[in-house]
Amino acid sequence: MLVLVIFILVIAVYLVIEIPRRTSPWSRVQQAVREYDYERALNLAKNVVREHPEDYYGREYLGYIYLQMGNLNQAEQEYSLEDVRRRLARQSGVEPRGHADAVTAP
Repeated sequence: MLVLVIFILVIAVYLVIEIPRRTSPWSRVQQAVREYDYERALNLAKNVVREHPEDYYGREYLGYIYLQMGNLNQAEQEYSLEDVRRRLARQSGVEPRGHADAVTAP
């Protein structure tokens, strides 16, 4: 009986961790960043931003990818766009929708 309870607990923990990773629109982008494949990460991130424009995290992520690629002008532009969106959201009293799966620098 104890073995069955432990088994169920292990499966539950695994599902709690893995399901959000696989259902997040950013999971493939994160994987490409972890593999230092910034060109693929950039293309994937642009698609996600196009599909989810309300997700403020997208502009930050694009800025991060451009920064890693050495494209400082484009990184600054993406970070600036995000800053403007946050300010507008604060002024309107509506919090921008964020993303739970934050990426840390490799």
